[in-house]
Amino acid sequence: MINELRADNSAYGKKIAFVRVNWDKHRRSPISKDLKIFRQSTLVTLANDGEIGRLVAQTDRSKIKGLLDRALAASRAGNAAFPAQARTVRGRHFDKTRANPS
Repeated sequence: MINELRADNSAYGKKIAFVRVNWDKHRRSPISKDLKIFRQSTLVTLANDGEIGRLVAQTDRSKIKGLLDRALAASRAGNAAFPAQARTVRGRHFDKTRANPS
């Protein structure tokens, strides 16, 4: 669904960094604990000020689009979580070019 939405709106890919975390591999890792991700299929959007929103086990396209639109609005307001190639959020380093937490 996210790939479809990104294809429909190129601004998502240009203004939002997408970090995909493999739940089976990272369910007990600091990234999951720091962001309080307790189950797979969790979408979290972040900005410099913290969490913008989250969806858990949501498949409704309009709700997912709404969350991405909120993240896009935050990026346009200069509050993007990843304005540069790499960023630290809650003590964890994210590299948007690799799209993996380190």
